[in-house]
Amino acid sequence: HRDLHSFPTRRSSDLARLQDAFRKVRGVENVTLCNYSPLSGDNWGWNVWIDGHPAPGPADDAGASMDRVLPGYFAAIQTPIVRGRAIEERDSDNAQHVAVINEAFARHFFHGENPIGRYFGLESGGGARRFAIIGVARDARYQTFDLDQPPEPMFFLAEAQHERKTSGEEVDPGSHFLKNVIVVERKGETVSAGDLRK
Repeated sequence: HRDLHSFPTRRSSDLARLQDAFRKVRGVENVTLCNYSPLSGDNWGWNVWIDGHPAPGPADDAGASMDRVLPGYFAAIQTPIVRGRAIEERDSDNAQHVAVINEAFARHFFHGENPIGRYFGLESGGGARRFAIIGVARDARYQTFDLDQPPEPMFFLAEAQHERKTSGEEVDPGSHFLKNVIVVERKGETVSAGDLRK
């Protein structure tokens, strides 16, 4: 697949139209948009607060990387969901806000317990029951450093769902600017950035 940057946009409907347009380009097998793609070398991170646990303190190892994605993301990048389900179209802003976590997140925060149906929140985002865990994705590398270290905890949120504080202020509006477009080419075909700009 090819990872094309510099397509920042915000509205879910615009993203869906862009995704549909790219899928019609000759040679494109699949396409998805996200904040960060595997080995993109950057991440968005938060301290997380697991429901049923005390709020994390300054000495607690509560950090996790975050990615915001469109429905179909895991299928496009061929990262299996090993438990539960992936983010889907039904995960709208009016629905229960959900998250897919990676295996490292499950190991670190749930210590072998089944995390499906459990909840967590962002330490500064207003409570520990913000996201229902719907799936566990196989670990994948997103950072381009510390490759000799195990993958770090990571969670994935639906682009359509906007988290707000009790004041109504959005917690992380910048994370809705999905800047990575992942295009999966059909076997034996090549798609250029020029093909996608037509």
